[in-house]
Amino acid sequence: STTGKNKTLNVSLKGFFDYTQSTGMTVWLGSEIIAVFMVQHPYLIRGKTVLELGSGLGLAGIVSHHLDSKKSFLTDGDSLVLNDYLSFNVKHNDRRKPNEKAGDDNPDTKVEDDV
Repeated sequence: STTGKNKTLNVSLKGFFDYTQSTGMTVWLGSEIIAVFMVQHPYLIRGKTVLELGSGLGLAGIVSHHLDSKKSFLTDGDSLVLNDYLSFNVKHNDRRKPNEKAGDDNPDTKVEDDV
């Protein structure tokens, strides 16, 4: 849950509380800070294209998606994190209505390998 200036955004993430397996399998303090900052200043994100390098579990990129970024690109160099965690978290936190689908013709959030 990320809170800022009378606004709360709930994001559910699959991951771990430590980084013994990979640094991308946990939420880092820096990601939490930037997520809160974005919630406090949504006008900086709305309508913009966002690129999150080294997304890990994807908190900042998912928050940007919920704040109506034009597009959000989330990347990570760890294929385990990318395939098992980041992709799951993006799909699980999609803000589309149940009858809408993410299509290749107009996706607003993409998960990419940055290797």
